[in-house]
This record gives sequence, C-alpha cells and structure tokens, in this order.
Amino acid sequence: MRKSIPLLVLLIFAFSYAGAAQSQKSQPVAFIGVNVVPMDRERIIENQTVIIRDGRIAEIGPSAKVKIPQGALRVEAQGKYLMPGLAEMHGHLPHPNQGEAVANSFLVLFVANGVTTVRGMFGFPNHPALRDRIAKGEVLGPRLYAASPALSGQSVPNAEEAEKLVRKYKQDGFDLVKVHEGLSKESFDRIVKVANEVGIRLGGHIPNDVGLERALKARQSSIEHLSR
Repeated sequence: MRKSIPLLVLLIFAFSYAGAAQSQKSQPVAFIGVNVVPMDRERIIENQTVIIRDGRIAEIGPSAKVKIPQGALRVEAQGKYLMPGLAEMHGHLPHPNQGEAVANSFLVLFVANGVTTVRGMFGFPNHPALRDRIAKGEVLGPRLYAASPALSGQSVPNAEEAEKLVRKYKQDGFDLVKVHEGLSKESFDRIVKVANEVGIRLGGHIPNDVGLERALKARQSSIEHLSR
C-alpha cells in the first residue's frame, strides 16, 4: 500500500497541471508537507513543501520555512510521497482504429503509475498531433516523443523510397525515424544520410543485413532490439 502513495500525488499534479495549461494560466502549485524521494541516493526528506512554477520545481524546503505563493494551488500532501516522474523509453500506444477513448485510457494509466515521459516506438500518423495536444494540456498524458511508422523491408523496397519517407516523416513532425527488420544496406545508408541532412534522429532495430557495426558507425541513437 505504501508504494502506491507517490503515484497518487503524481496523478493529482498531472490533473492540476493539465487544467492550468488548458486555461493558459501559470498558477503555482504547492505540495505541502510531503515526503520527498529525490532518488539521488537512498533517502527520504520528510515534511517538505515543494513549489512548482511554470511546470518546474522552483523551491523545496521544510514546510515550516517555505512560503506558499499567493493564489497557488495547494495540495495537502502530509503523509504522502513525491518522487521524480519515470520515463518509458520504449512505449507502445494503441492503434488509432481502437478509438480515442482507448488511447486516452493508456495515457492516463501511464500518468497514474508515475510515468511522465514516454518515448513512443510504435508510430502512427496521428502521434505528432497527439503529442502536441498533450503538451497544450488538451489531453491528459505523459510528455510524448513520437517515433515514425517503422521503416522496414516491407515499407521501404529501395533507397529512393527510404529517402522519400524520411523527408515525409520529418515534415510530418515526428521526433525520430524508426528502422526495422528487412532493410537493405543501401536503404539503411540512405536513411542515415537523409536523416542527418534534415535533422531527425534515428533509432530502432538492427536489420540483419545491416548489422551492429554498421549501425554503430552510423551513430544510430538507440538500439531497441538485437538478435543473433
């Protein structure tokens, strides 16, 4: 039971932050009397007041000493725990065909379990817009980094198509392009070249024909899966 308490505080904060973003107000938030888990080492700092301004921690100190800003949203958190948000570095969101309600339930569950950043590595065309709606506070969810639909042997039959898709995904607003199984060396090399030209990161699998050494030389930013 004790382990669930920090997540409750995080969820309260997420709802209050989303509401503030929707009304375009920079209302301070004050967590009062909370036990802080800083995660810099094995310790808990008890009975602290944490002040949030414009989405950032502005002040942390003993509750008896920290002055709560006028007009702040007060979260009475005595006996509860506050910790840094967790990051899911390889998250999957549901297919858009499952509907907005299903997608929103996934986003809420991330936040409810303390995950405040998700690197979405199963990309769909709607993800850049969803990322932007979350950032504006129109949808409750974690900060989202959106990978493109997978560049694989099926979607990329040749180097020319590889270049076309990288340019398209950059224009569509994705944060990175995802490489997948089945790519030829020629297609992979063109993806790397064009991604560097347009300024978009590259991450994903290691296609068998490409191999680990070639991916490392290309400075692929992440290796999600590797076989054999």
